[in-house]
Amino acid sequence: MELPNWGIKLIRRLEEKGFEAYAVGGCVRDMLLGKKPEDYDFAVSALPDETKQALNGVPIFDTGLRHGTVTAVVDGHTAEITTYRTESGYSDFRRPDKVGFTRSLSEDLSRRDFTVNAMAFHPERGLVDCFGGKEDLKNRILKCVGEPERRFREDALRILRCLRFSSVLEFAIEEDTRQALLKHRELLKKIAPERLQAEFSKLVLGEWAEQVLTEYLPVFQVFLPEAGQRQSVLNWLPAEKKLRLAGVFSGCTPDETARALKRLRYDGKTIRIVTTLERYRQVPLETDRRQARKLVFLLGMETAEELLRFREEPELLKWLEVIRGQGLCCSLSQLSVNGEDLIRLGYPEGRGIGKALNRLLQLVLDETLENQKELLLKKAKSWMKLDCWR
Repeated sequence: MELPNWGIKLIRRLEEKGFEAYAVGGCVRDMLLGKKPEDYDFAVSALPDETKQALNGVPIFDTGLRHGTVTAVVDGHTAEITTYRTESGYSDFRRPDKVGFTRSLSEDLSRRDFTVNAMAFHPERGLVDCFGGKEDLKNRILKCVGEPERRFREDALRILRCLRFSSVLEFAIEEDTRQALLKHRELLKKIAPERLQAEFSKLVLGEWAEQVLTEYLPVFQVFLPEAGQRQSVLNWLPAEKKLRLAGVFSGCTPDETARALKRLRYDGKTIRIVTTLERYRQVPLETDRRQARKLVFLLGMETAEELLRFREEPELLKWLEVIRGQGLCCSLSQLSVNGEDLIRLGYPEGRGIGKALNRLLQLVLDETLENQKELLLKKAKSWMKLDCWR
């Protein structure tokens, strides 16, 4: 278990000025699990101004002074540095009303959510584990630090975080923590939809997503009543957000899915793709190139690919690769003729041009006509003679 060199350098700079400094939280957990941490957080005995003075010359940004947090950039790496602190009063069930600073690492660790996240590490002094986090990590158990009910009343988002960790880390939830989580699930109504969305999006990507969604369905129904209509499909879906979301709502209509996603403040693109996956989930499809081209025309390449992966259509996915690799025409913008070409051919300006272009495109998609300018203009000219382009 080792910190990167830049992290050791950061700790030493602070200790040279007489302060304590430790790596804390998720990065320690991940290192113990043998994973490379995505982010590194550090807890220090120094106040924010003292931290900035001790790290003079290092780029530092005030990212959360009220909570004692600054962000430093050390050798190109970003580190969040927070003063040891205590917290009290959670009137909004999310953030502390009062934050106090302390010089005690153990006090700081005691305010954290789960034992596996309440450990600290020093490159020379080793692991600080006041609450049995290492043992819980070994046994793959999620357990609150201290009294579970208090932890969830302090910050209701911890309820969903607990389920997210269970899904992603594949950890069981300790019984007292489980009971408190279920008891206080209604507090999730106090949490901003954007925060719920962030945790839920991570949760559905976990290996245990289906198991967690099933076992803790009453919790999810607090903010996602549509979850009761869900079918058990997550286990075989790739771990990609849009596909997993479509799996969660696979028993819903596209309109129900859209309402649920909007309520959680998902972006328009995600909503459009997920509802499209629902709409086309059981539509019969051929497995040839023409079908693949028509899907790209209807949905766009990205959504068509998502749909075929959702439906597990390997042959059509291969055809998408052919279409992409050969640059085959699947849209008006790729058609070898445009409106100006038709005007020069003798078409009057107006809706007839759009109608003719769309008819040409459909012939190309049906592969009854190649996307060659000369051939397309010849066909368009024949329509003029028949007066069938209007």
